Amino acid sequence: MSSLFDKYTVAVDQTEPMKFIGRVTKIQGLMIESLGPQAVLGELCRIEIPSMKTQVWAEVVGANGKTVQLMPYEECDGLEVGCKVKAMGEFLKVPVSDRLLGRVLDGMGRPIDGLGDVGSPVYYPAVHNPPNALDRERITQRIATGVRSIDALIPLGKGQRLG
Repeated sequence: MSSLFDKYTVAVDQTEPMKFIGRVTKIQGLMIESLGPQAVLGELCRIEIPSMKTQVWAEVVGANGKTVQLMPYEECDGLEVGCKVKAMGEFLKVPVSDRLLGRVLDGMGRPIDGLGDVGSPVYYPAVHNPPNALDRERITQRIATGVRSIDALIPLGKGQRLG
């Protein structure tokens, strides 16, 4: 009797669960609102733009009931009310390696400088807690900016976190 159910068990295990697809309901400036999908704050969503035959990545930045507020990572040319929104179930991760030094990346952590792929097997979450300030090395070297007023009133140090 178990062999009768085995093929169905395998079929169910290989089937992807059904995902709710949302629809864009409002576009105002850079803010996109959609009815669904169910997503958590910071989750990545993919918005399909059929008129341009492309898709745009966006991040969930707010929610109100079944309404999800999204901020796109790239240009949204052709985006209109009714476009499909799919929650990806993951957060933004960026490649991490020494090959990133001197490179120019877009909002998704992809190189845009024409020098090819970063090719890093290691990915870290784009947003996580900074290291404890007391655990960092003491800053002992000063950096001269060349602007005397900044150097005198707001001195900068090598290794100092700015911004």
